[in-house]
Amino acid sequence: SRAAYVGVTLCIVGGTFVVALSVQSLGLVLAVVGATASTTLCYILPGIFYIKMFEDDAGVKKTAAACMSVLGVALMIISLAAIFAFGSSE
Repeated sequence: SRAAYVGVTLCIVGGTFVVALSVQSLGLVLAVVGATASTTLCYILPGIFYIKMFEDDAGVKKTAAACMSVLGVALMIISLAAIFAFGSSE
């Protein structure tokens, strides 16, 4: 509905505004976005899509897809930990 659309839009704009005012370094924001978005798009989602598309198929490819998704989650966690532990390079 229209009210839900306006509410979601205001939440997104308000959240972005709060982040923009509170963050000192744009490099940190870009590093977090890169760590989450790139690993999700490159590792996690393709594996999940393969598993969902070929649910009846049981084999090495399905196992490899599951491993790729799990390793993608691990890579995301490691990347975020490194960003927050060592900071972003500016």
